[in-house]
Amino acid sequence: MILAKGVAGDRGSRSECLRRVLLDMPNIIELKNGPHSAYWNTLNLFAYRTYKEYLENKDNLLELTPTQKKKLQHLTIVTLAEKSKCIPYSVLLTELGIDNVRELEDLIIEAV
Repeated sequence: MILAKGVAGDRGSRSECLRRVLLDMPNIIELKNGPHSAYWNTLNLFAYRTYKEYLENKDNLLELTPTQKKKLQHLTIVTLAEKSKCIPYSVLLTELGIDNVRELEDLIIEAV
């Protein structure tokens, strides 16, 4: 928390610092290249990646529960919103691996 307080900027900067601190811990780094690399890959997925990247790299990741998948979809919405204030439904549908608009709208409502 001390490191987070020293970071200038908004809340996003503080959470970025906390993610880096976690991923830079020696015991976490050891996971990266060992037999437990799927754990590191999954942690990195939640820290920096998107749901679409999860779908593209499932073989290198832990299997996610439905709740974890939904959380990653929520985080993906936040990531997309950080890049653009207006996100077309077509982009959201593709990035979130969703087939219909109603399911997308429900997910957005849950995320808010």
